Amino acid sequence: MNKLFLIDEDGAVTIDWVVLTAGMVALVIGAFHVLGDQTFALSDETATAITTASDDIRALREGE
Repeated sequence: MNKLFLIDEDGAVTIDWVVLTAGMVALVIGAFHVLGDQTFALSDETATAITTASDDIRALREGE
């Protein structure tokens, strides 16, 4: 019984996967932290550009 326990590597593999998964989660959280502000600023700029273009088109149609 003890011999099987000592050569069984299932627990070690599980630990490897837990560590790997935790590393990936940390990497994704770090990427969102770094890119989040830039993405938010780009989204605001895009919304402003779309609103401005829409207002310009509306003004041109009303002027016809």
